Amino acid sequence: HSGCVASVCWPEDADVFTGSWDRSVRKWDAESGKCTQTFNTSKAVYSVHTTPNNACVALSGAEKAVRLWDPRLKESTSAAAVLLSHSSWVSCVRWVPENPHHLWSASHDSQVKLWDIRGKVPLHTVTAHTDKVLCVDTHAQKHVVSGGADCNLHWHSMDLS
Repeated sequence: HSGCVASVCWPEDADVFTGSWDRSVRKWDAESGKCTQTFNTSKAVYSVHTTPNNACVALSGAEKAVRLWDPRLKESTSAAAVLLSHSSWVSCVRWVPENPHHLWSASHDSQVKLWDIRGKVPLHTVTAHTDKVLCVDTHAQKHVVSGGADCNLHWHSMDLS
């Protein structure tokens, strides 16, 4: 990378994914440390997260969109899908481990959104924060926690199974 590395995701032994302010997401061979694939974007990347089988990489950054990249397509130069609903930069993305179609996003618009990537509209929006939401994570298809610039953590329970 030629800019700040803002995110790293190591889902399996073989591959590591990184997101950078140089506007790229890279796939690395964990054993050799060599970059094996690069996906370029138009904005700085703040967060990358992959499905457990590396079939889809979600990325977010200095834009209102969540982009999805399929690293199995070796010559991929454009996003497989773009999810639009946030009104400000998207700071963090996290897949629901038990469901490869569900993805959480956190944004500077103070919202956390749950997506089913097969559609274009969020399934659920959490509006508990009063400032930028900077991080989000999920557990057991029933819980999501988010943290933000309002100095608060918010826990939410919902059954996603």
